Amino acid sequence: MDFFKNNPYICCSMRQKVILLAALLLLALPVHAQWVVGGSFSFRTSASNKTNDIVFRPDVSYSFGKVCVGAALTVDCYNFYQDHRTDWSLGITPYVQYYIWSSGVLSIFMEGGLPYYRTINPDNSSHRFAPYVSPGLEISITDHWSVIGYLGRLEYDTQFKTFQFSAEMDSFGVGVYYSF
Repeated sequence: MDFFKNNPYICCSMRQKVILLAALLLLALPVHAQWVVGGSFSFRTSASNKTNDIVFRPDVSYSFGKVCVGAALTVDCYNFYQDHRTDWSLGITPYVQYYIWSSGVLSIFMEGGLPYYRTINPDNSSHRFAPYVSPGLEISITDHWSVIGYLGRLEYDTQFKTFQFSAEMDSFGVGVYYSF
């Protein structure tokens, strides 16, 4: 037990452990990987929850091969149209994209994420998770710029304890991204 107590490599602070782990992960990634920054805007509606949801999502990701891993800051305007109430939320969304098919400028991918939202209304303080999967389409405009579109979504909303599925125009998103 004294080995773990007195060993400077094992007894480092949590911050140092996180930095070391992040450095090791970056070293383990393939050389052809690239950073991607951008953002998207989406609109969703749910008849079961009687809500409209408008989301602005700036994000950064790391792409290697067919996989892209990222995190997004999420600004969400959640409108309860039956109650005439609107909640504003801030959140963070870690996500993974897997590219199923690619041909030239066109790619099809599937995205899965685990957004965590915290309501910022003064009269209503709540939080919720909304894990989801969503298909997407990427169009590469140049070597660095691309446009991404989402159509459809399957999610579980922990606030309402409901599954929501949409594959129509009541759930869409569009974004612009730059690859380094």
